[in-house]
Amino acid sequence: MCTDRLLRIRNTRPLKLFDGKERMEVLQGAFAVRSSSDFPENILLIDDIYTSGSTMEHAAGILKRAGVQNVYFLTVSIGQER
Repeated sequence: MCTDRLLRIRNTRPLKLFDGKERMEVLQGAFAVRSSSDFPENILLIDDIYTSGSTMEHAAGILKRAGVQNVYFLTVSIGQER
């Protein structure tokens, strides 16, 4: 398990306050990868809650650009948008 390769470099307000499009905008610049990291081909991201998938989608995109081939997700809970 690695907790230091995908980094949250900017805090954001809770995403439940935003709609889908706004969530992706809020996440811009919130994550980065450690530049010296050598990533494996497959990564499993774990998050506490999945509502719209914005956080996972954004994080997966950053990891893919860093060379990861496959990004899988595991969440503990599914939120409901209202």
